[in-house]
Amino acid sequence: MPSRYLDIVNNKKRKSIPWSDHISFRSMEHAEFDVVYIARCRFYIVDKRLGKLVEVDDTGWNCIGRCKTLFSKINSYGGGTLAFSHWMNEDMIFNTSRIAAQFQVKYLATDEEEHLRQTVGVHFAADNDLRGFTQNFNEGVNAERKISR
Repeated sequence: MPSRYLDIVNNKKRKSIPWSDHISFRSMEHAEFDVVYIARCRFYIVDKRLGKLVEVDDTGWNCIGRCKTLFSKINSYGGGTLAFSHWMNEDMIFNTSRIAAQFQVKYLATDEEEHLRQTVGVHFAADNDLRGFTQNFNEGVNAERKISR
């Protein structure tokens, strides 16, 4: 696992904070956070400026739809597109022509995932569900739009 991922989040004090407070929505536009994904429908979002790590985890039957929702929400604000394979696994397909500049994406092997979790700790999305994220995301985007007007 490239050390830069661990360097970003090492030795940072962690606490539970709302998604809307955690992610700077303008940072999406400037590609200042990374999305790291693994095959089992788990996503680690690393804010490079704040050095904070968030995990979005949903292993139920709806995980593919929820992950699509997560990324469509991000991309509707920050630009870029994502295309998903039928199964959420190593064959996940990203539209690299536009998304490459927007996100840094890496597949984590099981041992790398465990190392990451043990080394930096993990924040969880509300109720291990994207409903809380979607609500906070929309609130944050609306607030940003008001500010930018």
